[in-house]
Amino acid sequence: MYILVAEFPATGGILTSWQFYSVKLLRYVSSYDYFIACCEITFFILFIVFTIQEGIKIKEFKSAYFKSIWNWLELLLLVLYFVAIFFNSYCKIQIFLLLESLLKSTEKYSDYYFLAYWHIFYNNVIAITIFFAWIKIFKFISFNNTMSQLSSTLSRCIKDIVGFAIMFFIILFAYAQLGFLVFGSQVDDFSTFQNSIFAQFRIVLGDFNFAAIQQDNPVLGPIYFITFIFFVFFVLLNIFLAIINYTYSEVKADYSIGRRPDFELGKMIKKSYDNALKKLKLKKPQEDEDNESVKSRDLAERARREGFDENEIQSAEQMKKWKERLEKKYYSTEIQDDYQPVTQQEFRDLFLYAVELEKELHYISLKLNRVMREVSALPY
Repeated sequence: MYILVAEFPATGGILTSWQFYSVKLLRYVSSYDYFIACCEITFFILFIVFTIQEGIKIKEFKSAYFKSIWNWLELLLLVLYFVAIFFNSYCKIQIFLLLESLLKSTEKYSDYYFLAYWHIFYNNVIAITIFFAWIKIFKFISFNNTMSQLSSTLSRCIKDIVGFAIMFFIILFAYAQLGFLVFGSQVDDFSTFQNSIFAQFRIVLGDFNFAAIQQDNPVLGPIYFITFIFFVFFVLLNIFLAIINYTYSEVKADYSIGRRPDFELGKMIKKSYDNALKKLKLKKPQEDEDNESVKSRDLAERARREGFDENEIQSAEQMKKWKERLEKKYYSTEIQDDYQPVTQQEFRDLFLYAVELEKELHYISLKLNRVMREVSALPY
């Protein structure tokens, strides 16, 4: 499918343009095509399964389900899956109808432009879907310490990055508007407001034409360039790196005292393996550990149903483990001496534990104050 266009403007001459599209009308011909068909059927079945699973989760956790960024990503992927399946089915139905009309009247011209257009749209949807599917891998890479720290760092500093992005784009748009108004009539890189924005990103990356803006305006050109480099390259980018570095240091500190993300792929694989062995009667169930884990999960589920925030539940579980570990080390009955020397790392652990306790006490105090205000507001 191709389109050749020739335009005759009022100023004279001819302006030509062309577009070429390729559409595969006979979709399943070779053995590889039938393999693709099997993959498409499997994809559709998995789409149904994942939709049912997410529906069950939403019904079980209700509003708490939407507090996780990964759950929002799951919903986005399900929507993209549905759109991809819809457009794929639509294209196949239209191809079938066009081939049927083409076989009936072979001398008539068949227009496949709309089919090519929807096929390109379908490819774009597939590209976006695959992109977010790769992003979802971050959820399953917590079996590696380094990758888990990376994902935790990005998720923890997202609020700071959003605030930084607002400040960054305010300055970027201000300089873009300045460049467009000052250099737009003479310099091609600043001919439009959009070109000015892209030109500034190129300046940050080191691709710029300083001679052009200096020649156009010898006074404002150097001032514009120097101030933009100073504020954006030396100030804002270093603030961005400082946000990442500070958050990464916090994450490393948490990992050094035993904190880990809730979902770990290694634990999930080990748990599935143990369950399979137990079902095959190749391994005896450990009743004590199972009862303890079931009790912990039941308490967490009960807390979720009562409206507690996910962060509160995680913090409570972590504080419990932390307290047990520290009490076992520093309050052991075997040690009668009051003086117990600690290392620098142990002092850091105790200090962070004290900070967490202070946060918990402050949070409890706020809740008590809120309850007292509500009680005092009740009519007698």
